[in-house]
Amino acid sequence: GEKAFSAGFDIGAIPAMTRSESGDPPGDPPGDPPGDPLQEDALGAVFESISEYPYPVIAMLNGYTFGAGCELAITCDIRIATDTAKMGMPPVRLGILYAPTAILKFINTVGVVNTKEIFLTGRNYDVNRAKEMGLVNYVVPKDELKEFTYDMAREISENAPLSLRGFKKIIQTVQKYPGVNEEDWKMMNEMVTNAFNSEDAGEGVMAFLGKRKAIFKGK
Repeated sequence: GEKAFSAGFDIGAIPAMTRSESGDPPGDPPGDPPGDPLQEDALGAVFESISEYPYPVIAMLNGYTFGAGCELAITCDIRIATDTAKMGMPPVRLGILYAPTAILKFINTVGVVNTKEIFLTGRNYDVNRAKEMGLVNYVVPKDELKEFTYDMAREISENAPLSLRGFKKIIQTVQKYPGVNEEDWKMMNEMVTNAFNSEDAGEGVMAFLGKRKAIFKGK
């Protein structure tokens, strides 16, 4: 749209989000580590469809790209943004944690150092800083976004289909981190769940909705 690529979750709906009896979120994508929180049915399906689509997917970022919207953007293979776009991840300002598999996407995209800054500060970044970090590939004037993106799409489409599919699959495969076992995933997801159900999470949401500074107590 004119104002946002995606502003992420409806913050007011966060307290109503639930988990299944097994501890897995509804619609947890097949093949994901067990118990990966914060993935709603529809949203998880969108991420999965982009990741598993055999050919490159390009995101056109026009305006706000926050929270789950930012994750949606980095799930795409290439990101092209207008010079007025803004990006950020606000969970730390809401008193909640983000899913480990989603954080791994950021590490694979912008590296450990930038991922730490993004999640530990909760800042909203202008597009120039976002490009420096690697959140976007190109920045163009708003009135050139569509033409620039379509030109790149045409350029990619002229390449060999088997090579395109092969490179995308190989890159995705080698990005998978082999050193995290099932117990590690369980521990991390318990941390996410505990944060999500904490008093601080409730305070963070209420402060956001009330447009005031949150007062966190660490519980």
